[in-house]
Amino acid sequence: MRVVKTDFEGPGFVLRTLLSLVSQGNGPLEFGTVTFPRGYRHPRDCMSVHDRDEISLVLRGRLVIECGREKTEITVGEVVYIPAGEAHVAEALEESHIYFALVGALAATENE
Repeated sequence: MRVVKTDFEGPGFVLRTLLSLVSQGNGPLEFGTVTFPRGYRHPRDCMSVHDRDEISLVLRGRLVIECGREKTEITVGEVVYIPAGEAHVAEALEESHIYFALVGALAATENE
């Protein structure tokens, strides 16, 4: 077992990987936290693309996530799923704290 204490820092951009594992057959798993100050855009000058699926839970704040031509505002308690290979960028409308996981490609479900 491995236990990692988490805490959020602010108001600057803080990205912390809490756990990084390689699972059998599904590739690496990464779990962490990120803090965005109000007005921060990540990544700053381009779109982000991962080779793994991203799942994020907003714990505090409000952000706009842009995937392709679609922009969606997300807030506390909402979970965002971004499939591997999908270009995206996040901009904090207010200081925001997020838990995230990067996992090997997941199978689609009927609830999507």
